[in-house]
Amino acid sequence: MSELDARLVKMSVIWLFLVTQLFWLCWFGDYLTVEAEHIRLAAYESGWEMSPKVFRNAVYMIVIRANHPFLLTAGAFVPVSLSTMTNILQQSVSYLMVMVSLSETEVFGNKTEH
Repeated sequence: MSELDARLVKMSVIWLFLVTQLFWLCWFGDYLTVEAEHIRLAAYESGWEMSPKVFRNAVYMIVIRANHPFLLTAGAFVPVSLSTMTNILQQSVSYLMVMVSLSETEVFGNKTEH
């Protein structure tokens, strides 16, 4: 195995671990968002209409609070969800293709021979 092949395998393994970690974080964010929506629906469907006033007020507060969508964010500026992961992967592949095309041209002063 040449040095280039060894580096390629090493980089592929690192990339796989990074994508796996990104997937789990984004999946967890998506899962929390869906479960937060279920809390609102469960509170509303709890049969609160005929319950004591204290219970109705508690359910009302839960429904009001749950009306604001829950969204896990990274650094308070980007949502952590599966759609975010898809966007990150699409951008990464786009940047990789640009770098590959630039490395195969004479922009850097060295044209690679195939």
